[in-house]
Amino acid sequence: MKPTLAPWLALAAALLPSLSDAQLVQIPNTSVTLAAPQGFRIARNFVGLESTATGSTIQIAEYPPDQFAEVSSAFASPKTASTRYASEGVRFTRIEPVSLDSGSVPLAIGQQVKNGKEFQKYITVFGGGEAKAVLVTFTIGAGQALSRSDVDAVVRSIKVKRLPTQEELLAQLSFVFKAVPPFHFAAAPDPYNATLSTFDGNDATGLRPIAMITRVGTSALPTESAKTAEQNLKSMAANAVIKERSAMPFGGGQGAYLSAVVEKRTVLLFLRVMPGGSYLQLLAVGETAQMADVTKALKEIAASVDLR
Repeated sequence: MKPTLAPWLALAAALLPSLSDAQLVQIPNTSVTLAAPQGFRIARNFVGLESTATGSTIQIAEYPPDQFAEVSSAFASPKTASTRYASEGVRFTRIEPVSLDSGSVPLAIGQQVKNGKEFQKYITVFGGGEAKAVLVTFTIGAGQALSRSDVDAVVRSIKVKRLPTQEELLAQLSFVFKAVPPFHFAAAPDPYNATLSTFDGNDATGLRPIAMITRVGTSALPTESAKTAEQNLKSMAANAVIKERSAMPFGGGQGAYLSAVVEKRTVLLFLRVMPGGSYLQLLAVGETAQMADVTKALKEIAASVDLR
């Protein structure tokens, strides 16, 4: 049989280390997965990967989708990027595109001097639209065997998970409810918690009304809704002064209702212990005068809450 090069080429390819074969890693508490270069592990003190042997890092920072334009604008040119990171001792010399299946992303390339040591610096930005804006920062020490092509391979491996739609978030909940203006659905981090808000973004004052609906496992009996409600209130605000105790429609039946004052805030709490070992709770808080304006809406929302 005439010898051919094919078997030898296949063997050589199998033996050569390749980032394409690197293990895909889900970065904890982010929407990002990527191929971890050899020697990099999940970081202990920041979000991303680290090589403790060389001091090299790959850091991940996430921002809301609507901040993508602001985050990416820093990489319009080496000058704008260098200005943005000047306080960190970084100077970028060029910005080059890295081709992806979906298009391309900018890769800022430069150097950083930190604590008397010089590092190679790469930064790219992903996401936007239906995903979070993601900033990926490579800080590569002199002893790290990570070439530019290796960095490109990591960049090409990055996947940013699409954010779920509002309909998908609501569908995952273990309970149902109807939002009543001025409240609107704001978030559902898991099947057992939902947040309703009267405002967009953050409230720096902490006074604008907000409500949380939760489902929690319990050993309490269905006859102990009022007792459980008071225990929960006191555990959250020991100095709460209860102004009203009554029963209200909640959780598909009659639930316990508390109205309390904590300093200049009013707290409304609806709770019903359900058969089967869980309770539903709606907790709303806000500045007392503002809460007076939304109490009717909160009672309507409470009446709509039930197990799915």
